[in-house]
Amino acid sequence: MTPTLLNNRYKIIRALATGGFGHTFLAEDTYLPSRRHCVIKQLKPINNNPQTFQMVQGRFQREAAILEKLGDSNQQIPKLYAYFEEAGQFYLVQEFIGGQTLTDLVRTSGVLNDNSVQNILLDLLPVLDYVHSQGIIHRDVKPDNIILRQSDRKPVLIDFGAVKEVMTAAANGHSIAIGSPGFMPIEQAAGHPSYASDLYGLGLTAIYLLTGKLPQELGVDRGSGELLWRQYAPKVSPKLAAVLDKAIRSHPSERYSSARQMLNDLQSAPKPAYPATPSQADTIAVAPGGAYTKPVQVAPAAGFGGWKRSAAIAAIPICGALIIGVVFARQQQPEQPVATRRTPSTPESEPPTASTSQPTPTRRTPSNPLVSPESQAPSPSPSPNAQIPVFPVGTPRSVVESNLGEPTKIAKGAFGKTSAASYAEYIPGEVSLGYLFDRETGEIRQTEVAFAQSVDLEQIQATVDQMIEGRGTEEIRQKLRRVYQRRSNYASFAVGDLKGEIQRDKSDRIYIGVWDANLH
Repeated sequence: MTPTLLNNRYKIIRALATGGFGHTFLAEDTYLPSRRHCVIKQLKPINNNPQTFQMVQGRFQREAAILEKLGDSNQQIPKLYAYFEEAGQFYLVQEFIGGQTLTDLVRTSGVLNDNSVQNILLDLLPVLDYVHSQGIIHRDVKPDNIILRQSDRKPVLIDFGAVKEVMTAAANGHSIAIGSPGFMPIEQAAGHPSYASDLYGLGLTAIYLLTGKLPQELGVDRGSGELLWRQYAPKVSPKLAAVLDKAIRSHPSERYSSARQMLNDLQSAPKPAYPATPSQADTIAVAPGGAYTKPVQVAPAAGFGGWKRSAAIAAIPICGALIIGVVFARQQQPEQPVATRRTPSTPESEPPTASTSQPTPTRRTPSNPLVSPESQAPSPSPSPNAQIPVFPVGTPRSVVESNLGEPTKIAKGAFGKTSAASYAEYIPGEVSLGYLFDRETGEIRQTEVAFAQSVDLEQIQATVDQMIEGRGTEEIRQKLRRVYQRRSNYASFAVGDLKGEIQRDKSDRIYIGVWDANLH
């Protein structure tokens, strides 16, 4: 339970957000006559080892000093007022920014025009250029982490990921990937962020402002694996569109190498004659700004690399170890699975192939699946740049089904008051998904994926990082690598309040399960 007075000075007014790394509060400074409002971020180390704690303590102090320097040197970064440690937890006291996150802006006012989006980018790129000049990578650029300040309508960049990374440090000095899948490129998910990673997140943020579409709602070119978004913003200027296309290229070497380079291209683009963004009412906005605050709640779009979900998904067990599969196996022959077709009530026809150079987007339609999977070309193997649409423990069932559609099978769960949902052969011949939902809360208690051996190891690792909310360690990576390379058939792991296992099943698939440590 969080005390109402922190550090014998900061009075908690109310909680603002809760995430995998701790809590965020609105507070007032009782030492000042003005009782100035501030934002307090509580950060919890995931490792309680005394040696690790001492190392984290030192790194936390260094990262806090960096945040202080950034905030003091740039007016579009919140100032750091103080930091302290209390009861084994670490706290940052930061400037309160009144305004709306870009997420809230789109929700309340709708999509923005070219001029408004270009102005936001022109205001933000110098901020990123300064941050990068200090050798810092933000790691989590997304609409929730940008606030349009009420006083001057300037975008403010909040919630730097470096301090979160410190909180995940393990005793061997390794830390985990920080970021939000969908807005986080594959190299960052693999633990190798670069300045181009921040520009990738900024590009997708701009596309969200223009289209109202999150990354998982965008189509993907079937040949290149690149995101397709222009059909949702047909009036966007060609120059602005070209800048955004380059910013979100799947391979980092094909993106802008610096914020200055992207800014120069953007400044050469003519500004459309649109009115400025309308003023908004003052709103408390602290990252994450959305109603649902866990960082890995929505499946990233970049993951499909042109894959298309078949209308007829085989109702089969995912693998021997898969809890959901075990339930279904009682009714089926595990060695000779039989595919069953679900006939959609209102089938859609296959989208026609575009005759121009603009590729046709591959859309996911959970409610009305595409017909005639036999007539389609075979789905390609997953690209190493792709991300599998998995959801971590704690995600509401409604979020899963709104993105994945109806499961192929539903049954009573094997543990506690749970129900099992299977998306067998979600990517035919490559990937199957499964979930155990709490029947009372409707939240995921266990999340599972089974991969064919043909799926790239880097892709599987990125998926594991999503499943454990970016808390992967080098030890977990090594265990996965051993199973993938057939040097081991089984490994278990634990991280924070989650447990998991990796194993090769009888069908030669690589099964990964992650569950609430209290489940079984």
